Parts: sequence; C-alpha cells; structure tokens
Amino acid sequence: MISDLDYTTTDGQHTYYNSSMLDNVEPLAGFYSSNITLHQAIDTLSSEQPFVNFALPLSTDDFNLLNQLQIISTQEYHNFGKLENLNDEIKTFLESLAEKNSKISDSASTLITTLVKDIVSSSKQGDSAWVLVRAYIDNNQHDLPNWHTDPCLGLLNCIANEHVIVFSLKGPSTLFYPIDTEEREEFNLKSNIENYLNFTDTDIELQQRKELAKMINVFNAISANYGEGTVFLSGETFGAVHSVPPIHEERLFVAVAPGSKLVIQQLEDRIKKANEE
Repeated sequence: MISDLDYTTTDGQHTYYNSSMLDNVEPLAGFYSSNITLHQAIDTLSSEQPFVNFALPLSTDDFNLLNQLQIISTQEYHNFGKLENLNDEIKTFLESLAEKNSKISDSASTLITTLVKDIVSSSKQGDSAWVLVRAYIDNNQHDLPNWHTDPCLGLLNCIANEHVIVFSLKGPSTLFYPIDTEEREEFNLKSNIENYLNFTDTDIELQQRKELAKMINVFNAISANYGEGTVFLSGETFGAVHSVPPIHEERLFVAVAPGSKLVIQQLEDRIKKANEE
C-alpha cells in the first residue's frame, strides 16, 4: 500500500512527485494519437514504437451512456476466454458497482461487450482473450507510478508483435513512457524485484517504484485521449513501459489480451496457482 508520498526530488533530468503535485501533472495526451483504427495501429507497432493510440468506435450516445455509470467501490472482473458469458457477466459487474447502474446495465454491458469482441476480431492474435475490467474510486494508491511492462501471455517467449489493448471508459487513461534503447537497459535492471531484496526498506515493491520514479520523468508520460484506446507490445525486450495513472475520480478501465484458447487457458491456470500460493 502506497501511503507515504511525502517526497519530491529532482535529480538531474529525472523527477518524481508526491500527491500535492498531481494538479500539475498533464501527460501528453494524444501525442501518439490519430483517427486510425485498431487494425492500423497494430500494423504500426514496432520496437521503436511499442504503443500506439487508436480511435474507439463510440458515438455521442455511447459517451452519454458511459457518463451515467456510477462507481462507489473498487472492484475487478476477469474473463478467461469465455466470451459467450461476457455480456451477462459485465452486466452483473456493473450493477455491483452501484445500485443506480441497474437502469443502464443492459445497454452499457452490450456496448462494452461489442467493443471487446470487435477488438479480438481486429487483433488477429487469436480467437480468444483474457478480459479485465477494473473499477476505481478516488484514491492515492497510484500517485506514485508503478512503471512496468506486461509479461508474455504464453509460457515461453512472446509471439511476434504480441500485444494488449487497453482503454478507459471513465476517468484517466493509462500512462505510457516512450523509453529509448539506452534507458531500456537501466529500466530492466531497476524493475527486477530481486535487486531490492537487500534494501533496508521492508516494502521492496515500494522501493522499486521509488527507484523507477527517479528514472522516469512522469511529465513526459503519454496517454490516450478520452474516446481512444492504446495497443501496446508485451514482453521485457520490446514491451511498452506503462503505469496506472493517478486516480482522483471514478475510473472504468478495460484490458483485452487476445490469444489462442490454449494460451488463455494456460494463463488462467497460472494466475489461479499464483493466487493459491
């Protein structure tokens, strides 16, 4: 739990911040944006450009519907390849977030399900997917960034151009950092949790986050505009460096990791096993 954020340091070109600075943090929203489709964005991905923003197919009525959703508790929903259950399960999830949502849960769940299934179809990375929906309320747990890359879906290396798609339907979008080749080596070193086992700080995850925050200037972060999503590469070698943004309002976040049914099943088994340990 990140609660002690009472430090602000500028070290050369690197700055990290505390909660009192949040009003001054304005990520370069839409810097990698255009009106391109997801399919076009995926084709643009490369080691030099590991994340690309794209336009979500949302209408004015869709935005009005999403704005009506209410979130009064932090919760999350997972679907491991059982996309036939997605609509009903997201409807139940939205209703669990606030009683008020029951009036619009049918329409909202249909909208989200359509977006997810269109993403899986456009991705061509597999006929299945892991779908994560997270609902957040105002909190300070992400005032200090948690810079990271996403691991490969499979047990071994990532497949060519392996990617994940994320978007926010309420609240701020995920922060991405355009890391260069020289910084990548430093990032991989500082993100290795084993390098912090000898630190006196008992919370090694907090120490890791502090070290990465010194390295990465949050003011150079890039995020999608509202109504856009981001597709990004997975894996340590070329994966996009990103973080949950500071959250001081309601946020509804969706992540879709397309893959084969076998890979998604293996992922589910690994996550269940890890949770049991």
